[in-house]
Amino acid sequence: MDAWLWLTLTVQKTQKLVNADLIADVAKASGLSVEVGGGIRDMKAVEYYLSRGINRVILGSAAVKKTSSLLLMP
Repeated sequence: MDAWLWLTLTVQKTQKLVNADLIADVAKASGLSVEVGGGIRDMKAVEYYLSRGINRVILGSAAVKKTSSLLLMP
């Protein structure tokens, strides 16, 4: 049975990812599959999490509001 840890983030007015390094550390140390959502507004944030071992990144309103820019992945 796979175990999952779901994390929802809060983004400050500065638009910075909150506790991003801590979340990546928890994912690595726990060995759990980790899913992160909330405040993911661009591909830079998606790539940040995926490159640090996060298994899934949830796109909320950004998936609707910024569809064309999110689809232009390198």
